[in-house]
Order: sequence, then structure tokens, then C-alpha cells
Amino acid sequence: MATMNVSLPDELDEFVRLKVESGMYASNSDVMRDALRLLRLHDQVLTDNIEEIRAKVAIGLEQLKSGQGIDGEQAFSEVLEED
Repeated sequence: MATMNVSLPDELDEFVRLKVESGMYASNSDVMRDALRLLRLHDQVLTDNIEEIRAKVAIGLEQLKSGQGIDGEQAFSEVLEED
């Protein structure tokens, strides 16, 4: 396992310390490992969302190219009616 030294602002240092003191984590390293796992998950969710949006935009562009588009004012009217 690799070792890394990290400098934290006082606010985050206190947050980590409180997590350990609460008994939720055995050490500062455990807190940091969990935080990095959550960051990795967050990044994956963002990547997945971006890919999904790109796929939907591609579908929309293909629909426009094939003449399936609708007038902008009509689109906004339909969106406002849904609320």
C-alpha cells in the first residue's frame, strides 16, 4: 500500500478528526480512503450522466436532420404545460 502525506485546511482537518473521534472510522487514513472512494464514485456518476446526455443530444440531432423537429415556441409551450 502506498503512503501519501496530505496537507489539509484546518476545517477539513477538524472534520477528519471528528469522524475518527466519533468511532465511525479507526484512523485518519480510513476517513481519507472512504472520501477518495466517494470521489471516485462521484466522478463515475458524472461521466455516466455526461455520456447519457451526449447520447440524447445525438438522438435529437438525428431527429432534427430527419425533419422531426418542432418550433421553439411550441416546445417551450409544451414544457410550461407540464408544470
